[in-house]
Amino acid sequence: MSRPLPDGLPVAADVPNLVGTARRIRAELRLHPGYQPLRGKNLALLMACPPGPESALLQAAAAQLGARVALVRYSHNAGAQARDIEALAGALGRLYDAIDCEALPAPVPQQIARCSGVPVTEGLGGTQHPVCAVAELMAREGVPGLVGVALDEGWRADNHLRLVQAVLLESMAGPRWI
Repeated sequence: MSRPLPDGLPVAADVPNLVGTARRIRAELRLHPGYQPLRGKNLALLMACPPGPESALLQAAAAQLGARVALVRYSHNAGAQARDIEALAGALGRLYDAIDCEALPAPVPQQIARCSGVPVTEGLGGTQHPVCAVAELMAREGVPGLVGVALDEGWRADNHLRLVQAVLLESMAGPRWI
């Protein structure tokens, strides 16, 4: 099982492998529109705020690959004991195949990752997540003289979606998904 690094990328996916997986997903979906390698998998989107664009991207990415996404509201109590968070993490780990923590206060995501027994990411669909920067680099590939060149926003957004899907596949389905 792939565990997240502090920067949010799974251990099993260095950037070239992640980009390669994103490209394979794009090709698979083009060739086989019904491609759903995460069918039967469940993802919990644990959030402290109402869902926004970041959660919409993650939900779309997971659903397109066949996963079911549950929005789970988390209300942090400053007096919460570590054992309460451990109990929550254990319950989530029994119900879901992976968890994404969106905008939760530190150290809650780290405690959930440590105690849930399933892959945990932090803000995977957000613009602050490292895959967003990789998506921009992918959009600039092959463009001579990167300085001052307008970025194709549609291509960057599609790359972001595919990279989020690549992280989901690596963490939820493992390396033998294709």
